[in-house]
Amino acid sequence: MSSSQIRTATLPVELLTMIVQNIHDGDDLHQLARTSRDFNFLAVEELCSKYNIHPRSGILTLDNHTLPIISTLAISLSIVGAPLQFLNCDLTNTQSPQEMIKQTSSLLNFVSALSSLQRASFYFPSSGPGEWEDTLVAVFDTLAEKSCTDLHVKTFTRSTTSPGPRNNKLASLLQRFSLPSTGKRQNSRIVKTYSNRLETCYLQTLPTFLQPLFLYRLNASSRLTNLTFRYIYNYQEWDAFITHLDLPSLLVFTVSHCIIPGDAFSTFLKHHPSIVSLDFHHNTYLRHNPPALPSGILPRLTKLRTTSEYLVRYFPPLDTFPELTSVILPAGDMARDSTRAVMALQALLPCVNDITLSLEFTYVQCLDTWLRDSLVRAHHHGQAANRFGDTDPTRFLRCVKALKLDSKLIAYSSDGVIDLLVRWLCMFPALNRVFITRPCLPRVFTRDHFQKFAKMLARGSACVKNISVEADDLSIWTSCIN
Repeated sequence: MSSSQIRTATLPVELLTMIVQNIHDGDDLHQLARTSRDFNFLAVEELCSKYNIHPRSGILTLDNHTLPIISTLAISLSIVGAPLQFLNCDLTNTQSPQEMIKQTSSLLNFVSALSSLQRASFYFPSSGPGEWEDTLVAVFDTLAEKSCTDLHVKTFTRSTTSPGPRNNKLASLLQRFSLPSTGKRQNSRIVKTYSNRLETCYLQTLPTFLQPLFLYRLNASSRLTNLTFRYIYNYQEWDAFITHLDLPSLLVFTVSHCIIPGDAFSTFLKHHPSIVSLDFHHNTYLRHNPPALPSGILPRLTKLRTTSEYLVRYFPPLDTFPELTSVILPAGDMARDSTRAVMALQALLPCVNDITLSLEFTYVQCLDTWLRDSLVRAHHHGQAANRFGDTDPTRFLRCVKALKLDSKLIAYSSDGVIDLLVRWLCMFPALNRVFITRPCLPRVFTRDHFQKFAKMLARGSACVKNISVEADDLSIWTSCIN
């Protein structure tokens, strides 16, 4: 069937629509979309209806259910020159190598047809057939031409796998110019070849076959302010990759669940003094006790999220961060080990600025344990010193002006948590503001309960001026006291 065989211009729209609606096979609709302009629009619209997707909304999700439509979207005339706000693409359910290559080729054609793509999220195997990998490299290369500002890339394996040799001139060129040997400068002319608007990038596992391209693209992203690495275990590739990153606009940097070569990571931080927010947790080092970061590193850091272990053993004293105003501590490990809690709170004592302290509890039982142990340490000074090594430092934390308590799981604290909270909050000598999320409160917690809570706190603390809690409907209740 060809456009010369069908004269759709002479047929009424009603008849064309009836023809399309009586075709139920997706492959037949795809073939019909190739025959004429009119059938293209109608067949694509019918397929989108069958798969319940709406590209015109600006948001498109492609997964195991909707991926079969990608080949038709790739030839859709309505897609050509159209903008897309967000593309979420899951390529992990395709088993056949031929099908992987076919779908990724259609994905490349689809992305190429767009005028712009603002945000994109991809989830795919860490390795595959060489032709599939080459095509996926081309997909990400094309994104740079589509004004993509936010990119998330995840693979479903926990470790990277080296692909077989491929005849890929693009990858070879990127390898040559983006992964220089030690002492060799990068070719700046290559970096300036493309206009790259990437601002946020999230990379999970960082597959080997994509490393040259992403190193090239990240270094070419003069606007990149937010970068995340997660679950990267191939430390040799990771070392080479991070050593050659140069991101002058980087502000927010997150590294979690990675193997970190100490020297490479320290060097990266030294070369990026622009970082104002660092999220660093659940990472492993090549050496059991890596050298601590030097004082004076990250002079503009205002926000630090890390665990007690890194805060005490890896980061320099907090008074060496002159701009630091926010510290976030995942408190699960500290609730299970009171020594960690004491050490973490003691590490806050040198802070030179007023800070907001956020404690994130993995589950609400940790909060109960934290509160009880803190009160025991504060009340029994002699016994606490013998049991925990030091008394509780909470009563010396004059730098903590604001406090946030949070729990990530949907659960509720025990009924007795309010009394414990009041006694604990009153220990802070200069605390002004308190915010508590809903899971940290009892299951039944009405506005009357909140008002009673606020009055109890007002009687016990002369410094707390404002307390806010999250209600059941996620609204915020606030009380100004004292």
